[in-house]
Amino acid sequence: MQSIEEDKKCEGAFVMKEKLLRYFLLLFLASILTLSACSFQWSQFTFQQPVAASFWDLQVQTWNKRISSKELTLTDYGKRLGIEVISPKFERFAANLSFQVSGKIEKWQSLQTKFIKLEVVALEPKTNKLPNAFTYFVPIQGGRFTQEITLFARDGLYQVKIMAPEQHSAEYLPVTTFQVMNLNPELALDIQYSQEAIQRDWKLTNPHGGYITANGFFELNGSGTTEKVHIRIRKGEQTWEREIQTPQGQLQEEFPLPYGVGLYEVQIWIPSKENPEQKVIGATLYVNNQLAKSASKIQYTDLYEQRGLKLFLPEEEYLQAKFVHSIRGEIDPKAPMAKQTEYVVIQIMKGKDKATYFVPVEEGFFNWRVGLRFGAGMYQVTLLVPEVNQTKTTTFRFYPVARWKVWSDADRDLRDLMPSRGIQSADPEIRQFAKQITRGKKNDYEKVKAIYEFVAKHIEYDLEKLKNNDYEWTDGALKTLTTRKGVCQDFSFLTLALLRSIDLPARFIEGEAGGQQHAWVEAWVDGRWISMDPTWGAGVLEDGRFIKKYEEKYFDPSPELFNKTHTRKGVVY
Repeated sequence: MQSIEEDKKCEGAFVMKEKLLRYFLLLFLASILTLSACSFQWSQFTFQQPVAASFWDLQVQTWNKRISSKELTLTDYGKRLGIEVISPKFERFAANLSFQVSGKIEKWQSLQTKFIKLEVVALEPKTNKLPNAFTYFVPIQGGRFTQEITLFARDGLYQVKIMAPEQHSAEYLPVTTFQVMNLNPELALDIQYSQEAIQRDWKLTNPHGGYITANGFFELNGSGTTEKVHIRIRKGEQTWEREIQTPQGQLQEEFPLPYGVGLYEVQIWIPSKENPEQKVIGATLYVNNQLAKSASKIQYTDLYEQRGLKLFLPEEEYLQAKFVHSIRGEIDPKAPMAKQTEYVVIQIMKGKDKATYFVPVEEGFFNWRVGLRFGAGMYQVTLLVPEVNQTKTTTFRFYPVARWKVWSDADRDLRDLMPSRGIQSADPEIRQFAKQITRGKKNDYEKVKAIYEFVAKHIEYDLEKLKNNDYEWTDGALKTLTTRKGVCQDFSFLTLALLRSIDLPARFIEGEAGGQQHAWVEAWVDGRWISMDPTWGAGVLEDGRFIKKYEEKYFDPSPELFNKTHTRKGVVY
């Protein structure tokens, strides 16, 4: 194999690539001028476009013809394992940004670790802030291995070492070494996965490469066999770390770049397979943040000024919270529809999860603490104003006026315990009622049943509200408890509020029953979700009248029986 000193002597030949590039460009321009001077009628002919090799591929072909190189030689250990390197064949060659390493191992079944290790080192790195070395762990499958190598530090000389594991340990020993000259100056980088990440089937689907650009935030999507991961984002001496839950092994989260413009190293740490209490690096990538300051810019629509909105909180800065996010503002009393705007709406979204809150406007001001109920991660928050409409309807329309992002450091997912729209589970009156209803009950199942029975027996069905579409933004558990009447959503609001107030997880289910839209409740009891319909448990509709008749059969019915009458569509928060 040639030494580095000998490489230096040959370097002059490689430097000629820039001169050759200029030469090809001159030829290309000359050909264009020649064609433009002709009066030939090109439109008379139809051309079949050939698939041409790129300029860099042509460069590679040229230089590989000029390079005199020996075939690869194996170490004694490589020979003992019966390794054959199929690609590449030579100790020195040129490439266009990437090339393939492949081979086969005769005695692969004797190996304790079924991986080949490839160490790639840039001998002339041109990217100071990115690493000058990269490691691939390549699974051995049926005695074969293959890996596409990306030459990550732009054009220049690289050294690659192929290593195989010892037969009776996890240590890797050299098999062969070669050098490759990358002629393409493009910057490209793979995501670097650890051996353990590959064993745990951890793979990112977004981003696709190990170097990306971003503006303040970036997204990670991927999957594996772990229930949580640890994210470490580092810029120089500054480090931002968070633990993220990955239900069913799915990671789908947006992350902040809190330290302004510059290059960030992003590492995904996963629990060790041997000791889940310990963390090991799973993947590494790099993000170039082009945002000039650490800010979560609030985006406004035209309606923000037209409806006279003014936000005091949040401000234009990087936003971080735990379980609640404070929002405060006012509405200019001189603005159109200011007097008719009795409330504003705040909607939070985290991935596919969404929750909506109705916030009262009192004397032109609104002030609310929004629950970040879906656990740790990045939330998109939208402030909306309602359509001012005198017509009574079952649906409400809202229009966005501002949007921003906030990161939650919550250590728990409280989606089924926090107050929601119409579910005032933190209200003292609701809590007092729930304690009275469940006093003396021995376990959670008995408590849930007692709350179902109370709502079904003490709340009347409001036929007038149903007939007149008399729905209001103030509908909710407190209103139902006061009026002691309501439709299916009100029965559900009160049931949910009572359950959550004593820390029993419960959720609002929308669907269809009896040929129309309907709502009911699911509660988490003894490790399972049980269904209950307090509206149907309260009585029946006959000849346009509601007949009060308590029915216990709509509490925790069998799924087969319940699904005959109820069609579940989803959960609403």
